[in-house]
Amino acid sequence: MTDERIFGRYPQKKKNEKTPVKWRVLDADGGEALLISEAVLDSRAYNGGESNVWAESDIRAWLNGGFYDAAFDADEQKMIVETENANNKGGDTRDRVFLLSADEANRYFKSDRDRTAKKTRYARKGFFFIRRKADAITPWWLRSSSLAYPEGAVVVNAGGRIHSDGYKMNAAIIGVRPCVRVKTDGI
Repeated sequence: MTDERIFGRYPQKKKNEKTPVKWRVLDADGGEALLISEAVLDSRAYNGGESNVWAESDIRAWLNGGFYDAAFDADEQKMIVETENANNKGGDTRDRVFLLSADEANRYFKSDRDRTAKKTRYARKGFFFIRRKADAITPWWLRSSSLAYPEGAVVVNAGGRIHSDGYKMNAAIIGVRPCVRVKTDGI
């Protein structure tokens, strides 16, 4: 199995133009593989409410609803395995699409540099203040709640470091790198 796969389609240049999504294989065993999008695919707030708990977040609802429906056709949806995710706050969840936790981001990436990610042109829509191509690397959300800052969720910053104090969860300019666990017999 190679380190990259194409799976699903999502806008990467223009809103209504879906492009095949490139995924990085983080882990593979037992006929399943854990994938993370190679690029930041969108920019969104973690949650617009008061809770920084993954189970209650707007981003979780969007990933398992709007994103899931838009990015994967019926055959691809059948290949996605519901994953039990341990969370640092609010209990475990079962998700089809999710974000890595801080511990997983530490485990699956070799270095800060390895964690850096470029955003697609479509994802740049939320980065209105970034105009140059040289600024293509961006921070991205993790599903872990900030334990130090009740209005924050943990992110990987633009330099690839895990910022455990987190960013304010209503920051709609932070990137999203979805993860899925898939059956490997079809990809």
